[in-house]
Amino acid sequence: MQAPFADPLSGLKGAGEALPLVGRDTEMQVIRLLLKTVALDLPTGSRALTISGEMGVGKSRLLAEMYTEARALGFRVLEGRAFESGMKFPYLPFFEALRPLLRTSSTEQLRYYVGLSSALPGANERQGESRQDEAVISPTGTPLVTALARLFPELPRMSGVTVAPEILSPDQEKFRFLDAMATLLERVAQDQPVLLGIDNLQWADSASLELTMYLSVRLHSSRVALVGATRPAGMQREHAEGSDNVGATNARSVRALGELVQHGLLLILPLSPLDTQAAAQHLHALLPGKLPESIAQVLLARAEGNPFFLEELVRTFTLNRQLVLLGKEWRAMKAVGTELPGSIMLAIRQRLQGLSTPCRELLRVAALFGRSFPLDALVKVLEKREELA
Repeated sequence: MQAPFADPLSGLKGAGEALPLVGRDTEMQVIRLLLKTVALDLPTGSRALTISGEMGVGKSRLLAEMYTEARALGFRVLEGRAFESGMKFPYLPFFEALRPLLRTSSTEQLRYYVGLSSALPGANERQGESRQDEAVISPTGTPLVTALARLFPELPRMSGVTVAPEILSPDQEKFRFLDAMATLLERVAQDQPVLLGIDNLQWADSASLELTMYLSVRLHSSRVALVGATRPAGMQREHAEGSDNVGATNARSVRALGELVQHGLLLILPLSPLDTQAAAQHLHALLPGKLPESIAQVLLARAEGNPFFLEELVRTFTLNRQLVLLGKEWRAMKAVGTELPGSIMLAIRQRLQGLSTPCRELLRVAALFGRSFPLDALVKVLEKREELA
């Protein structure tokens, strides 16, 4: 949630004002160091970052804060996201991230970005030096436009180029495209440093994941920062079930990520639930005013440090008028029940879908004991079920 509630029932004001980021000081230090490395083009330091955490823990919120920090430092921010329903569309997150850049650039800018022009208006001396090196390493001009037209078919017309189809093998065509995407980002970064971010990376198609890893290696010394927000690898099983190819791709991706981390090309930033103090700060930002401690403790205990869960609990209780703001004080008009909102139930259901069928069955039986259970008793119940089956 990016802004306090403005629902008529709650009586709150201030819609559109971003909530303060709480409990992420250490994470923001890592992010600022990475942005500084890219902005100043320092000789050492990772320029790719993966924010990893469970659903609702605040990955998107932290990513949005990184975008804000980057813009303040003069970065051009390119925002993309993957969707669960879009896994069959290759490179969809990159299309979403780069399309606004291409559509809002002038013809002169586009021609420079693809190597058809030698300089941008007002280009500085450092940019000119870098262009010479890039021209030797990677193809530019018409070959670059031809490769990018695979994803952006309108690019030849926008840049004033007529392209002719090339006869390439599938592997040659793929590598030409990967190389073209990297070169495009390098040339854009000559104008100003670039931050390319992709949210919900766990839903990205295999082609996008391959491109992400390629860019992490290829752009390790450029003025391009790469960041992705994803769930831990073990939570992505639902996309692999029933598809050996997808499962093999995920396994290769995990190995490749490990190699990138080992060589210092990628940072993994794990995101945990908020601690008690930070969660309380977030709650009081959601419900500005005097909040009785008894109500606050119920909400905090139910959310267990998950910002999304806390926000949905507050939304449900205010919309159902279980919590009402009278003057400057919040009061419970109804008993605060233990039933979870539908949005939280959906999130939990999606989380459980990432587990194997035997594991889900084990959890279903264990849930009958309550929040905690004796292991020996669970084993006996399972053995008894097997005898009766």
